[in-house]
Amino acid sequence: VHLLILALLLLSFNSCEFFDSSVQIGFEHYWDEQQIGFEDLGLTEFTTESGETIVIDELKYIISQIQLRRIGRDEIYTLSEFQFEENLNLWHVYISDIPHDDYEITFVFGLPPELNVLNPNLELPESFEVPQELGGGYNFMQLNGRFKDSMDEFQPFEFHVTNAVNNSDPTNVL
Repeated sequence: VHLLILALLLLSFNSCEFFDSSVQIGFEHYWDEQQIGFEDLGLTEFTTESGETIVIDELKYIISQIQLRRIGRDEIYTLSEFQFEENLNLWHVYISDIPHDDYEITFVFGLPPELNVLNPNLELPESFEVPQELGGGYNFMQLNGRFKDSMDEFQPFEFHVTNAVNNSDPTNVL
């Protein structure tokens, strides 16, 4: 439970700046108030709320339906259907013919239902695929790393977020 809360807190929107025909989108990643960068992966030790020591080896996630909405008008510009993040980098999305004005940015963590089906055209890593017997589709986030056990030895953990199982059928019990 602590990992879920902390994992979701890792994603905080940072910036959206206009450049000539491009938008730079950046996310900063934090554990408590400590910023996490690419150089921290696999090295830096973090402490959970319950006092356990962990190391984050890998953080990958999908952001979809990235849109700019022009403030005060009904104009929406889609920047990207989805973006896969695995290196804690900034993204550059190139667009054209967007008037200089004030915008708000919206996005979805994960994929909308119509895109959350196995599709080789999405070019997502195979490790993000959810087996069909678990509902199919894709993981929205993978937070993988190691934790120190009671013997002070590191053990692996995998924390994945998905929305793959369709619970609308009460006979579909796993």
